[in-house]
Amino acid sequence: METKNAVPKVEKPIAATNRPYKVMGKTYVPMTGDKPLVQTGYGSWYGKQFHGKKTSTGEIYDMYAMTAAHTTMELPSYAKVTNLENGRSIIVRVNDRGPFLHSRVIDLSYAAASRLGYVNKGTAKVKVERITRAQIAAGNIPSTTNGSVLASIAAPVAKKVLSSSESGSTKESDFIAQVATLAAEGESLASSSSPSITADRVIIEKDQPPLNQNPVERVLEAGAQIALEKAGNADQTTLNTFETEAKAEVISALKKHASESQLGQAVNAASAVKQYAVQLGVFRSEQNALKLKQQFTEVLGDKMGAQVRIEFVNGLHKVVVGSGMTEAQAKAATAIVRDALNIKAFVLKE
Repeated sequence: METKNAVPKVEKPIAATNRPYKVMGKTYVPMTGDKPLVQTGYGSWYGKQFHGKKTSTGEIYDMYAMTAAHTTMELPSYAKVTNLENGRSIIVRVNDRGPFLHSRVIDLSYAAASRLGYVNKGTAKVKVERITRAQIAAGNIPSTTNGSVLASIAAPVAKKVLSSSESGSTKESDFIAQVATLAAEGESLASSSSPSITADRVIIEKDQPPLNQNPVERVLEAGAQIALEKAGNADQTTLNTFETEAKAEVISALKKHASESQLGQAVNAASAVKQYAVQLGVFRSEQNALKLKQQFTEVLGDKMGAQVRIEFVNGLHKVVVGSGMTEAQAKAATAIVRDALNIKAFVLKE
């Protein structure tokens, strides 16, 4: 795998890739004129499904190269991307468009996301800084680091967070319910992370692993997230900067102090949360139901990471996609289906 930074060089912009374009009803106007750009938000990644396919610049996408997709950055460009959760930073070559969901600021290649340490997690809070052609020509290339923030700095914050979560302000049953919901959300529609859409793709990455395959570990991670959010007296800047290390410390403490009964209740509750699917339509005619099923297959195919089926209930043919989703996952899938097929799909509780 190629893990070294992309090497910035002065490249001529490709006019065809820097014109205004529209995706899912929204118009994007790319930047031109070698302007600087600094953004902070959440980054995602895309991999095997698009390996070997063309990018927006007409080049072949290589998931093992240090590249990225951006909605409006001038193409091609170079950018420094910093994972604000662990302090790691890299330089990538931006040669594609996307992502277009959930206000993500950048979509990295598999190799780039691996370097930043969020392939398994799926997303991370990042800072994106475009390296201008003028900077490159002047040899003013920003430095990067592969180091993680010292856990010793985050440990005191984690202890405050843990004590805050044990203050008794939340009933144990409510806390378990919150943990269960978050733990269930950790599993995506296709045993992966969150949806990712670009100009030529509507997909939920099936090959991207969930946050954690172990249900107990997912519960511990969710408990740590809630505990972090409840740390009102903690320094928020420190929490945001050292999120990964602080969360790891809380997980470690939860393992020591949470009883088997508490963990078992949360795991069982998390399983109960996943009871949703997406209903595409209901018909008296089986032929009409088959037509909608075929339309879904042709437009989205297996890109949703979920199977489409027809259920015959009380004389009606229901066209249903997916099973065992959380409500949030079902809502996200419903929005994708509505946009792609222009139909009134809705969330179905199984």
